[in-house]
Amino acid sequence: MLLPLLLGATFTALACVDAHKNWHHILILNDINSAYGEIGYSPEIQKVISESIETWQVKLVISPGDLIAGQSLKLTKQNIENMWQGFKTQVLLPFQLSDIPFAASFGNHDGSKYQDNKQNDTQEYKYVSEREIAKFFWLKNKAELNYLSQNNYPFFYSFDFANTLFVMIDASGFQMSKQEFLLIENMLKANDVNKRIIVVGHLPLTGIAINRNKFGEVIESSTELMSLFQQYDVDMYISGHQHVYYPALHQGVILLNSGGTPPRALVDQEKIANSCITVLSINADDQQFFSTTYNLKDLTKLDESKILDKVKGYPFDLNKTVIRSNTNISP
Repeated sequence: MLLPLLLGATFTALACVDAHKNWHHILILNDINSAYGEIGYSPEIQKVISESIETWQVKLVISPGDLIAGQSLKLTKQNIENMWQGFKTQVLLPFQLSDIPFAASFGNHDGSKYQDNKQNDTQEYKYVSEREIAKFFWLKNKAELNYLSQNNYPFFYSFDFANTLFVMIDASGFQMSKQEFLLIENMLKANDVNKRIIVVGHLPLTGIAINRNKFGEVIESSTELMSLFQQYDVDMYISGHQHVYYPALHQGVILLNSGGTPPRALVDQEKIANSCITVLSINADDQQFFSTTYNLKDLTKLDESKILDKVKGYPFDLNKTVIRSNTNISP
């Protein structure tokens, strides 16, 4: 397992990093949806897409979900399809035209797996139509990646990128069944060559944002999932949903709470932080990695020293860290 040191790192430091090393820059993009049924995206998101392709030269986009604004029974099938088409033309297509693969996990607004209790005591997905439309969309727009597990695509799948195992899980609802745990464990078991492991899912393991620090807003079986991560030496879990950026180290696992828009406030924080966007840089040759986070409004580098050192969460608290593998990366 690769553990971060409490040291700073910036994306602009790449100019001073050994250019001969095999760096891969990965955009983390999530929680960009607007009002229910909205098909457009903000100018800030459009700017991020442009910068990612032209300046940051990302080689992969990973998403913890909430790419459209679903999760409403008032929305028609046409409403949902229109939103996915809006996402395709405004967000996904520029990356596709640049041969940059886009790997997404489901958010609760993309195709929530929230289950309704029926009168016959069986459980069914409340937003089953949204899930089917999202499934069909991603099957049509499946990225070209080195897949290791894809039988349950696009809900649960894994792939190898930059000598790293990426495990994409369906955390679009707080429930996690025994079968889903087995799917996750089987994907983690595939790491038989001691690669770094990054798991990506929508809901976090603990809620640290106001109105997100409660039951139903986090994975209910977070303790069990954390134990599974520890057992298989998972390096990082990237989640969304909270609309707040917070990098933490908990029981040896990096928990990257990725930002979103509009932003929310951390528990015990006096004011709402800025919306953020994060780039994760991985060296495919020597097990190095670091992240850089930008303010979404103007894409200036975030001053992480101003982030709370500790935040009270539900069901457990988090302590801030800075995501960086070692001191060999010279700023």
